[in-house]
Amino acid sequence: MKRIKIASALVAMIVNLAMAPILPAHAEAAYDTKYDKVVQTYEMMLPAMQKQTDSNLVYRQLHLGLLYHQISSGDILYMYSAPGTYVPVEALTKLYTEGNLNGYCYKIVTGQPLTSVDLAPVFDAAYYYQQNPDLHGAVPNDEVSLFAHFLNNGLKEGRVASKEFNPSIYKTNYPSIKEAYGDNWPMYYHHYLTYGKEGSFTADKLLTN
Repeated sequence: MKRIKIASALVAMIVNLAMAPILPAHAEAAYDTKYDKVVQTYEMMLPAMQKQTDSNLVYRQLHLGLLYHQISSGDILYMYSAPGTYVPVEALTKLYTEGNLNGYCYKIVTGQPLTSVDLAPVFDAAYYYQQNPDLHGAVPNDEVSLFAHFLNNGLKEGRVASKEFNPSIYKTNYPSIKEAYGDNWPMYYHHYLTYGKEGSFTADKLLTN
């Protein structure tokens, strides 16, 4: 797959819209307890990230969180964007090169241009062209042109661009996400790339009760 850079303006739009994690349901304790609030792992990590911590220590903490599915790439993106936090780029680079931190979040954090490879879970050029017949004859059938159309139009219109991810299905399956984003279609792609995919959220078929 060719590496096609994503427009920086689009990145800014998506990232500035909402960074806080949106979960599909309220988290509950797995055992009887007198406490009525469940604190997420990323919330417990935030105080440590507000100190000038050694990058190796940060790496180990984040690596364990990802390894045992206590945090996601999206949580790291959120912690990095939170006021007063310090997440060494060296730690994130190591996580990314090892395949533990996804390219979408890593590129946003490090300020590198996103490519079609980073958006692969939600965009496949051939599938996008196949599923959107109104593009036939209107947009050249090549990856560069189709990716540009997806960025400029498809995201905002909530178009299906991959077998793995259908934004309308995702919206229907998770009412709390729908409540948070409404008809702001770009945020559904963003949520899936930051939390949904790693959390095994269903985006290709409707869930049944």
